[in-house]
Amino acid sequence: MIKRKERRNMENHLPDLDIDAFIGEGTYFEGKFSFKGVVRIDGSVKGELKCDGTLIIGETGVLDASIATRDAIIRGKVNGDIKAEGRLELKAPCAVVGDMTAQTLVVEEGVSIDGNVVTGGERLAPVREGSVLATEEMETTETADG
Repeated sequence: MIKRKERRNMENHLPDLDIDAFIGEGTYFEGKFSFKGVVRIDGSVKGELKCDGTLIIGETGVLDASIATRDAIIRGKVNGDIKAEGRLELKAPCAVVGDMTAQTLVVEEGVSIDGNVVTGGERLAPVREGSVLATEEMETTETADG
């Protein structure tokens, strides 16, 4: 792993960001990883990855891992679940096999997804009988019908 702080255009259509950590093409890591800031992966990672900033997976990046991050921009391959607290961008030729959860999801044409997708965070939580939201909906329905 190379630690660097530089400003550059990562790939076509990716914004200029200050890279805090970089795993280059041809590099392989296995285990549990935790990053702060912006991390770019062009190599291979197997295990568990947590990032409190932005995770960028380049076109040559291959992850066989569960991922928890604030934001992510993915062009490579991911086999594992992805949880993004904020924005998850999938850019061609990205391929994901696993479930994804994100507040905001952007999918470019040419992306392959094999898994379940949930967006919107708590707004998509199931309504259970007896919850405040369920009670309000029931009262509204009763008033409208009655």
